[in-house]
Amino acid sequence: MTTDYITIALFLLVSLAIGLVMLLIPFIVAKRKKGPPSKYDAYECGNKPFETPRKIINFKFFLIAILFIIFEVEMCIMFPYVLGAESLGLTGYIVMMIFLGLLTIGFIYEWKKGVLDWD
Repeated sequence: MTTDYITIALFLLVSLAIGLVMLLIPFIVAKRKKGPPSKYDAYECGNKPFETPRKIINFKFFLIAILFIIFEVEMCIMFPYVLGAESLGLTGYIVMMIFLGLLTIGFIYEWKKGVLDWD
């Protein structure tokens, strides 16, 4: 019984050691070259910032991102269903049609709200 715990502890120690080595190698190997102060500004890749980072972003951008995530999740659920559709039978088919119906209702709702219009 204690050998099981020793195996788990050894696994944790090895994974912790690998993680620490991966974090420390760049500090040891990387060249330390000082650049202009503007190089360290956030999100500007070494260029001088040309506008304030507090710019208001259109909310439709976030709705489109949520729509993309919804359909990405749909594909993640549909793929295993298609592979095992024969073994699920009529109940699996009905459940999948309900799932697709709900997604279709959500898509129609977003379409009617004008989320997909970029005017």
